[in-house]
Amino acid sequence: MRTFKPQGVYFTCKIPDSYWETKEALIIDAATKDQMTKDYINSGEDMEVVATGSDCNFVKPGDLVAVNSRGFVSLDLDGKAYFVIRESEVLGKYE
Repeated sequence: MRTFKPQGVYFTCKIPDSYWETKEALIIDAATKDQMTKDYINSGEDMEVVATGSDCNFVKPGDLVAVNSRGFVSLDLDGKAYFVIRESEVLGKYE
């Protein structure tokens, strides 16, 4: 399994697994999955922080955050979508 460690003020997050649970029985092609991912991000739903760079002060792994939908880089690690986001793109975190 590959891992990714963000640097500096960047952090890695993912769409919560619960989003995909109702869709597991469906056969979804790559283009549809990409569109579903974009739709989720643009919806302003929460993202789960997975890893943080050494200079992140606001977020930590396990936090659920709302992020600016235009400020991310998408990664595919072992078939799952992850996103690298600058900490300044966080709109807030859920408590």
